[in-house]
Amino acid sequence: FDPLLSTRSASFAARALGLPSVALLTIAGPGAWLTHGPTLLKKPLTLAEASTLVETFPANQAATARLNREFGEGFVEAAGQALPDGMLDTLRGRVLVTTLEQWQDPCPPKLKESYAKQGAEFFFVGPVLEHEGTAALRNISTGIQDLQGEECRNRVWAAREAGKRLVLVSMGTLLT
Repeated sequence: FDPLLSTRSASFAARALGLPSVALLTIAGPGAWLTHGPTLLKKPLTLAEASTLVETFPANQAATARLNREFGEGFVEAAGQALPDGMLDTLRGRVLVTTLEQWQDPCPPKLKESYAKQGAEFFFVGPVLEHEGTAALRNISTGIQDLQGEECRNRVWAAREAGKRLVLVSMGTLLT
């Protein structure tokens, strides 16, 4: 699921239903929201200012209280329990990050500690580079084998025949 804005409710739904979930973080690592988040806001606000607006919004307070009553205290962080600046409350459990660890944005120690407390485990899977000439760079940088066409299809079919469960993640892949 996308842990940023569009499907952040997926994290809470999976937790409520006891289902496993994996976040696909498409910004430059767990510290990237510090700089990425403010650029999405239409008003010049800091993340702390935006968080205060959300925390004090009556509908958010009512929804937070309702979810915490139904699923247990702390299911959703209540107002006044401010998260560190740059913290994404949807990053719990396994998180795939679409960059290399050495290319990630800086992540302050307090933010790292907070992610560890909520059980986030980051897996840097490398960039999605699909432009001409980038396959060699990806293979050198990550060691990931670049499977093409029939070989890829054969591996998928073999995995399915063996009863393995497969997940397709597409980040705007174009098939021609």
